[in-house]
Amino acid sequence: KHHGSDLDFAGLFRHSVSNLESRWNGVMAAVVWLHGYGDDGDSWEEIDAVQAKVPIVKVLHPDAATECGGEPSWFKLREIPIGPREPDNPAGLDDIVSKIHQKLDDLIDDGVPADKIVLGGFSQ
Repeated sequence: KHHGSDLDFAGLFRHSVSNLESRWNGVMAAVVWLHGYGDDGDSWEEIDAVQAKVPIVKVLHPDAATECGGEPSWFKLREIPIGPREPDNPAGLDDIVSKIHQKLDDLIDDGVPADKIVLGGFSQ
């Protein structure tokens, strides 16, 4: 399990989104968290505490749809662990970048301001 933080998320978003409206049940900000190689989105459910503390923040932690070496992966890896022969643009990277951009666009279309979306991740 990953450990949470005592960051003041309420203070972070309180004043900057108070006058905005969202078509997505009052959500005014979003955190999209991408897990690392061999992990899955559910293992990061502890970050849902952000949403519990600040209901105007939607927390998403999707699962990677690709498999590499029998493990969940956002894109194909040539070597595990990654070595110097790994290409700069591995197979599937462009596809997942496009899908993540679409997810971000969907959040914006649902009324979440682009400057209130945090994209983060671990490992890959």
